[in-house]
Amino acid sequence: MGRELSEKLGARIRELRGRARLTQQQLADLTGKSPEAISNLERGKAIPSVATLQVFANRLGVSLKDMFEFDRRARG
Repeated sequence: MGRELSEKLGARIRELRGRARLTQQQLADLTGKSPEAISNLERGKAIPSVATLQVFANRLGVSLKDMFEFDRRARG
């Protein structure tokens, strides 16, 4: 995954976490990740696996496809 894509995905995770009104700590607790891991993902510093993305999607109440909706908004 390229840097631009990982940054977009991280921003999308941050956006969805905000919509769910969760802190990084709360999302970490729900997903079994550390708050530092959440921070690294949201800043595009780490690349999540598909399995991790599915866990995030489930905990955030969205589909896996919704995790990648940033491209459509950018074009729209």
